[in-house]
Amino acid sequence: MEDILKIIKLMRKHVIAALMLLVILIMISCTSKKIKQQELRTWKVPNIGEAAEAYFSPDSKTLICTAKREGDSGFFAYTINIDGTDVKKINDKGEDA
Repeated sequence: MEDILKIIKLMRKHVIAALMLLVILIMISCTSKKIKQQELRTWKVPNIGEAAEAYFSPDSKTLICTAKREGDSGFFAYTINIDGTDVKKINDKGEDA
């Protein structure tokens, strides 16, 4: 009978540990879902006009984008500092270049 009680106590410890692990996994799962649902912060870059898409440079100081600025007949490729300064048109072929 004493051996059976030892086994029951040992099993109880394992069951409690398994339940604690399950609770932790559920909490992690809920937390990761909340993070995935958050939207990233956005802001408008000045002086670029109508932009279609933009990508950061490796140093995160400039963007390369396709944009239609005043006087453009279509969308062209530009580079621009993230604060809107130093805008440079890098092609003159339009959207398909």
